[in-house]
Amino acid sequence: ETMIREGLRYVIDWKAYGFEIVGTAENGDIGLEKIENLKPDVVIADIKMPGKNGLEMINAALKKDLSFYAIILSGYSDFEYARQAIQLGAVNYLLKPVNEDELIDILQLIDQKETVRQQKNQSTMWHDKLFGSDSTGVEQFHHAKLLRLSEEVEIESFVRELSLEVDEVIVLTFRHYHYVIMLSHEAGSDL
Repeated sequence: ETMIREGLRYVIDWKAYGFEIVGTAENGDIGLEKIENLKPDVVIADIKMPGKNGLEMINAALKKDLSFYAIILSGYSDFEYARQAIQLGAVNYLLKPVNEDELIDILQLIDQKETVRQQKNQSTMWHDKLFGSDSTGVEQFHHAKLLRLSEEVEIESFVRELSLEVDEVIVLTFRHYHYVIMLSHEAGSDL
């Protein structure tokens, strides 16, 4: 529905929550094309759309190995639609008209999940470099230093103090030691 699609642009201040609208589509077929081309982080799809419905569009995108968070909109409170949305991995199912506070809550949840996912990916990468299959080690990172501390060290307070001095601190625990990786994003900084 044009009014709802365009209204979502203005219902909240997207940039304030770390999001940008990269595209809209008037039907599921165009929506699928835009998902493929724009590769958005979040897709808000109405159940009822011309061509592919919202669930079919999301399912088709997932079958193409596209990754995004899905929010399903519907004027229907039918459990079957909600069940299908959940099976497709939808973050949430909202009834129209969209409640601004509910949408903001969902966006904040997505932001938290994405932050956790990125931290896990980064921890996995560093773990592989230090202890696993990635033989490149940390030498390629000119602004990284590594400390090995015994497990007895009070790591939380140590990291809190260290965070005041460097841009980023990553802690991995492996075989009774804490490995603290200190990263600086500036070329001339002293670590």
